[in-house]
Amino acid sequence: MKQLLMIAPFLLMSGLGTDIADAADSPATYTYNCKTDAEIPQAQRDAINKVAMDFVTASQSSHPETAFAMPTSAVQETTSADKLAAEFASHIDQSDPYKNLKVDHSYLISTTGGGSEVRAICSSVHGRDSVSVQIKTGLTQAHVLISGQTRNNSSAFTLWLLPEGNLWRVQVFHVGDSTMVGRSAGDLLELARKQRDAGHAFNATMLYIGAASLSDWGPVFQPDIAQTIDEESKGLVLPIEFQQTPPMTWKMNGIEFKVDKVEILGVDGKIGLAFDLPLAAWTGDEDADKRNHAFLDAFIASHPDYSSAFGFLVAKAQKPDGSGGFASVYEVGKGYD
Repeated sequence: MKQLLMIAPFLLMSGLGTDIADAADSPATYTYNCKTDAEIPQAQRDAINKVAMDFVTASQSSHPETAFAMPTSAVQETTSADKLAAEFASHIDQSDPYKNLKVDHSYLISTTGGGSEVRAICSSVHGRDSVSVQIKTGLTQAHVLISGQTRNNSSAFTLWLLPEGNLWRVQVFHVGDSTMVGRSAGDLLELARKQRDAGHAFNATMLYIGAASLSDWGPVFQPDIAQTIDEESKGLVLPIEFQQTPPMTWKMNGIEFKVDKVEILGVDGKIGLAFDLPLAAWTGDEDADKRNHAFLDAFIASHPDYSSAFGFLVAKAQKPDGSGGFASVYEVGKGYD
């Protein structure tokens, strides 16, 4: 199989996460008006989109420190150009850079009120794809959604822009996966519902987790499907495997296994599961491979319905010192690599 690309949790750049208050501190009275895409005057829309795209482009460049001039002054006071560059570098895979970056939607929100932070609901021009965004009352501000693609996934870049003088500045920036091997949060939600209704609790739980991750576009920008996923997830009865805290002890086929983490991932058009298995001692790759096979054999035997949702499984034996490990892959219909 080709390189495995894990589904990534949201990446809120810490230096750009300042001044985000809880909506519970909202004023008693405020109003807002949200214009979307073509509703925004063209010159204003172009200026907003340019700042957002310039920031995202700089974050992907060989000199990400150039992005430091673009955040608000409040954000600049909490970080430095070097720290911001290091933050970007820690999350950017230079071997798989984002391609086809484009602005999907722009939102311009004018507000009244006393300067507290609250939520606003914005819809597309055609009334679909509503989003909940963080706003600061008493200001005109903008949110921008930019998309980009890597080999297997698409990502959503969300930016909250505030005015400073005659310029737009970035207050919050976030990037996270929005599709996995071509499947959106809505696609995984539909798969999760089918597995739930079929009584496949483990499969359904992992698919709901995947759907939630793909709909997590940061604390200040939430697509409407995220709330649906959250509400349905709360009604799930967790399988016994997840009714404990890591490292978890799973008993399968009379054998106990330690499991640190379970992830949903995508590669070559298929979705699968990866299991991190901590070892108490490390004696080499051959022994690790045997332990991985023992775990996967037990999992397949005790969860025969996994193949109705997932195309492959990965067991990753981990060295005790955290310095790496050894991965073994099982593909449905093919067996072990």
